Amino acid sequence: PPCARVSWGHHTYRYWEVKNGNVESSHRAARLSLDRNCSLVITNITAEDAGRYTCRSGYGSSYVYLRILTSEHLDRVFVVNPVKSRN
Repeated sequence: PPCARVSWGHHTYRYWEVKNGNVESSHRAARLSLDRNCSLVITNITAEDAGRYTCRSGYGSSYVYLRILTSEHLDRVFVVNPVKSRN
């Protein structure tokens, strides 16, 4: 499997929630998965999901921070992709 050497952990927990490509048993396990690129996918985001995540692979470790913004007035979510400008 392409994600066999990939593990993901959240700074709050003392264990890897995704270990060697497999989602481990936890209270968040039903909301966690990996996509084709081994990126962590979290569904039904809650405030507890915010914070630092560590991704470990056979090539080293990386950190990413997830910040969650909420609004009572938000109807839709728009994803904006940056576009390189040409000079």
